[in-house]
Amino acid sequence: MALQSFDSFGFVRDVVAGVFMLAIVLAFHGYWLTRIAFRYELNCRLSFARQRPQYVFVHFYLAVMALALVHIAAVVFWALALTLSGLVNDFTQSILFSGSCYTTLGFMDNILPVGWRSLAIIITLSGLFSMAWSTSMMISMTDHFREAWIKKHEDLVRRIMDSDKREGK
Repeated sequence: MALQSFDSFGFVRDVVAGVFMLAIVLAFHGYWLTRIAFRYELNCRLSFARQRPQYVFVHFYLAVMALALVHIAAVVFWALALTLSGLVNDFTQSILFSGSCYTTLGFMDNILPVGWRSLAIIITLSGLFSMAWSTSMMISMTDHFREAWIKKHEDLVRRIMDSDKREGK
């Protein structure tokens, strides 16, 4: 009986609308991710060239904050889509629902009208893809971070190594 009540038209409509928004969110995310990564790489190289490795830490944290803003913007995009399409009347509720789905926390009930409820799955997928993409970028950024830490503490590392050599370790 449950299979007979499945709304295949509604599901297909959700998937088509959701994939369209998913493409917009991922294109937006990819654009800014690329810009943030490029700016981070450039700033790190300049900091190393200028013998100021400690600035890499600032660049790293600024890049992470920029990524957070990109994710917040994605939640707002979803909220705008839900509100402008008339699926959710209250923009605040729309932001909370989009954020709940996007972050996969699921702290809110599905407030979408019957027939549109599976759209929440697509919002969740967009968050999963975007978070994974951002995470992979942050992991690649740690190479410069580690290099800067070693350069910043070069004297300490050298003293420890020299001490170990003297002690025969």
